[in-house]
Amino acid sequence: GLDDPSLYAGIWTTVMGGEPWSGRLNVRLRDGRVVTEDAVLSPVRDADGRVTHIVVLLHDVTARVGLEGQLSQSRKLE
Repeated sequence: GLDDPSLYAGIWTTVMGGEPWSGRLNVRLRDGRVVTEDAVLSPVRDADGRVTHIVVLLHDVTARVGLEGQLSQSRKLE
């Protein structure tokens, strides 16, 4: 990830504490491209209430973020 390490520490603390986390992350892919992703991480608990797995949903919003930036810029120019 390209975000501040404290963000990832906070995500880990939240999810391992049994709470879901959602937000936007910036990541570098193996091919070198940087993408922006909306992420949702949800803990899965066992019968004793311990977090045993994390379900992660990622949605690439790079194009949308770029278009939002262009729209914002054009509104400033108006």
